[in-house]
Amino acid sequence: MPRKGSAENSNIPHTRIDEESWINKYYEVGEKIGQGMFGKVFKVTHKETDEYWAMKVVNKEKAGGSAIKLLEREVAILKMVDQDNIIKLNEVFETGKKMFLVMELCEGGELADVLKEKQTFSESDTKVIMKKMFDAISYLHKKDIVHRDLKLENILLSQNPKDPADKLHIKVTDFGLSVVKGGVGHDNMMQDFCGTPIYMSPEIIDNKAF
Repeated sequence: MPRKGSAENSNIPHTRIDEESWINKYYEVGEKIGQGMFGKVFKVTHKETDEYWAMKVVNKEKAGGSAIKLLEREVAILKMVDQDNIIKLNEVFETGKKMFLVMELCEGGELADVLKEKQTFSESDTKVIMKKMFDAISYLHKKDIVHRDLKLENILLSQNPKDPADKLHIKVTDFGLSVVKGGVGHDNMMQDFCGTPIYMSPEIIDNKAF
């Protein structure tokens, strides 16, 4: 039997189930659209609403304890946020062996791949992208959330339901390295060496507080 519950103050359902086949009552699983070290991402359709979603399936046994802690932290942070340019978590299912994250489907791909194909962005397009990214990051910082792995590969392109003509509707994603801090000031500065080297700030590379 499914058991709902969440430690966060959130309306996002987190359902613990005995068998993963229970998910098939609600979602039709389609093509695989991504794969990582510990899991896969599928395009799924909600059977009642016909809405498309992305379902990230993580094998907890393969991931191990440290990776699961990062995943749980990512889920907790996604339950805290609701902003147009941040990926949305719709619901979570969990068995003893796997975790299933039903998330917003972004079929435009990674911004890194778009840039590789286009080779350059125009100045006007760059302004639009940066404005939306700054809006997302400002929202996170007001909640004391630090992403810590911002890069083109972690920015996806999605359809904008409010403006179908918007071809640069970005979504900041991948909150696996993100943390919730206790505020600003010297006492709350971080010293962890983390992120993607080519995108790291000089402070992190020099092992300084940031």
